[in-house]
Amino acid sequence: MNNKIREIIKRQFTLLHIIGIIFGLLLSFFYWYKSGRYSDNIFRNNIIIILTWGILSGYFVCDIINTARNYRKNDSCKSNKK
Repeated sequence: MNNKIREIIKRQFTLLHIIGIIFGLLLSFFYWYKSGRYSDNIFRNNIIIILTWGILSGYFVCDIINTARNYRKNDSCKSNKK
């Protein structure tokens, strides 16, 4: 059971995903630092919401890139076999 969970985590968090999470975290922190610290808006002022949004957006953007890369790689392998 434990090995299955590890395999799922390894498949879902590649190096590209981790880079996307860190990049999203840094960008969202700088956004909060520049425009959100002294704002009256609850979504800009709360650092937890901003950092969560940055982590999720970084993960999903890199997941789209990773899926496109895998699709292109599989598509080129299929065209080479023909």
